[in-house]
Amino acid sequence: MIGDVHLADKPPSVRTETYAQDILDKLAWLSVEAYNRGCDFILQLGDIFHIKSPFRNSHWLVQSAHEALYRGGLPVVLIAGNHDLMHDRLESIPSQPLGALSKMEGMTLLEGWHDTYPVFGIPYLADWSTLQERLDIYNITLGNVPTLYGDVIPLVATHAPLFPPGEAPIYDSIDPADWAKLQTKGSVSYGHIHDPHGTYVVGNVQFANFGAISRGSLHAETLKRKPQAAIYDFATGQYEVLGVPHKPAEEVFRLEEHGQKVAKEKNLAAFLEGIDGKTLEVTSVEKVIDDISKMGLSAETSAMARELVEEAYARH
Repeated sequence: MIGDVHLADKPPSVRTETYAQDILDKLAWLSVEAYNRGCDFILQLGDIFHIKSPFRNSHWLVQSAHEALYRGGLPVVLIAGNHDLMHDRLESIPSQPLGALSKMEGMTLLEGWHDTYPVFGIPYLADWSTLQERLDIYNITLGNVPTLYGDVIPLVATHAPLFPPGEAPIYDSIDPADWAKLQTKGSVSYGHIHDPHGTYVVGNVQFANFGAISRGSLHAETLKRKPQAAIYDFATGQYEVLGVPHKPAEEVFRLEEHGQKVAKEKNLAAFLEGIDGKTLEVTSVEKVIDDISKMGLSAETSAMARELVEEAYARH
């Protein structure tokens, strides 16, 4: 199973121009590796595309996503994530890149039970209060699982804001204890959360998140994070973690440029604090610098201000 992908034609500001190809290479490797390991299918847990507009995702990007995911020839099961939807509406899927991808050879967009595999799909929901209705269907039909799929531990695949007990959620989330009350048994694999949570058990339910294979934001955890995926064993309910080959952070992030940007932002903050409500008459760069020199600022703050002003005038 593969977590958040966030493919985009244009790289995030902190990434180099190879962003899309780097992700496609990881998807292709995972597809072939899954085949070599005897997996039955590939499960992608949502947010395969990043931009929520069909007009800003090229045909090349959608076609390349299909080629990479299907490289090993295994069927691919897709779960809709929030970035795959317009305005968080599931009805938008047919006009979205995910909708086009799901119509290609070997691709299946899953909502509810899969016809062949013991997987129950729950897409990203704008209103998670409707979760009970979906898990009621799952619970009611569990009795059919042995007949349809054999002696297995079924899997709920979703794109949901879940956080392990004891971890402070960074945004609105679902308490896994509340989820476990709604799902009587089985496992839950979820996307949406980029930093991996691994596996944990709440009630009678095992939860698992192995993070995003993309690295689009720049913070300490992202720089340290090693992209990974996992193989789920339906017989035992156990996961095998797969490390995904990837380039080191210093090759894919614009670390120097980001450092310069942070330094400039700090300089600007220091300058604004230094002028403390004073006004500047903007007529020419020389006039502004002259006014700054008369404000009684520290030498360091004045130097910062001159640098910022000269840079601003150079851009305009």
